[in-house]
Amino acid sequence: TIEPLYESDTVSFFNFDNNSISLGGHAWLVDKIKFGLGGQFMQEKYEQLDQGFFIPTSIIYFQKYQLRSSLEYNTTQNTYEYIEGTKALLYVESIFTKGYPENSFTKFIAQINQYAILGERGNIAGKLSLGISTNNMSPFSPFVLDGILNVRGIGNRIERGTAEFIGNIEYRNSFISRDAFSIQGAVFADYGTTRMPGRNFSSLFKREQHYLFTGMGIRFHLKKWFKTCLRLDYSVNSLDLNQQGFTFGFGQFF
Repeated sequence: TIEPLYESDTVSFFNFDNNSISLGGHAWLVDKIKFGLGGQFMQEKYEQLDQGFFIPTSIIYFQKYQLRSSLEYNTTQNTYEYIEGTKALLYVESIFTKGYPENSFTKFIAQINQYAILGERGNIAGKLSLGISTNNMSPFSPFVLDGILNVRGIGNRIERGTAEFIGNIEYRNSFISRDAFSIQGAVFADYGTTRMPGRNFSSLFKREQHYLFTGMGIRFHLKKWFKTCLRLDYSVNSLDLNQQGFTFGFGQFF
């Protein structure tokens, strides 16, 4: 992939290659609560494609080791394209980067998703996520604002940071429903903000760090295959109308 990395107010683009091997598992502690544990070994290669900011060599190699654990509470139920219930997640991850301690970090994420069915064809979904990590001064910060991951329409890894607050809400309505497929329309709002590397926690709430994208989209579901969904969304930044974009994906956004 092509990855933008940020150094102060300067951006530079890198060709990013990642080879990894991962092993993990989970166990149900009680009904609807499961604990997960895993690890991963990664070899990463970053090749600078421009002169956005100075690095001693145009190619950087990293060897990384990851340890991760999670605790999940999940009461969600799926009936074709409809979801109802609650899902809460606590996630902890540590990354150790050989030879580059400034790129090693531990991060913690607390997330909750809530779903409710409204009437015969409506479905409302909400998500809140708070993440915080080691506050190192590094362009390789663990949290990103990205149109595919958390804020639709914002673009490709528009910002990196060492803390994040994400909020999403979406209403979906099935205006065509047949035995084999259904088509949903959706309206939504996605909000995101990050703490810049090395800054204090109050920078998370500065005006220039806030992004609020609102928009609408369409979903096409095949009912014969569980959770099969094609999704297209268009949104505009309500705080800066010059920022807008499409997002295409597989499966519901959340």
